[in-house]
This record gives sequence, structure tokens and C-alpha cells, in this order.
Amino acid sequence: MLTKNYLAIYAKSFNWAGFFLPKKTYEKCSALYDFCIDSHF
Repeated sequence: MLTKNYLAIYAKSFNWAGFFLPKKTYEKCSALYDFCIDSHF
């Protein structure tokens, strides 16, 4: 697991909405977001 949570840093509203998602769904969304944001840096 990554030490940085890009959702918490760059997508605060989605991160907050993640409280309503099942944990596995949130983790998959987070991994996809991490991949996309990593490609920009």
C-alpha cells in the first residue's frame, strides 16, 4: 500500500465521499486515482 493517500491530498471531496463506499471499492478508486495522478508527476 502506498504511504501517500492522493485522494486525501488532491481530491478531498471524493475522499470524504469514500466514507459511504465499501472499503474495497474505495481502495480500487484510490488506486486508480493514484495511478492517474502519478503519471502527471
